[in-house]
Amino acid sequence: MKYLFITVTVFLILQVGALLATASDDSYCEGWEKGYVAGYCYEVVNCIEPVVPVCPIPEIGFDTYQDGYNRGFTKGKEDKNE
Repeated sequence: MKYLFITVTVFLILQVGALLATASDDSYCEGWEKGYVAGYCYEVVNCIEPVVPVCPIPEIGFDTYQDGYNRGFTKGKEDKNE
């Protein structure tokens, strides 16, 4: 019975952690998409928006919308110059 309780408790903790990670990934990925397009079209008149690559996994401690935007902007500029 003790092992069942521990197993259920650990399972619930992992599920809550996964839900919190998903919530932060959503805003990070929104920022990534908008930043990528902004970087790709930076200083280009009448730019056609590119197909945005899949959102990368955020680095530890850098999982906000602004972090995603900054990373996407940089990647978009790099891809445009290639």
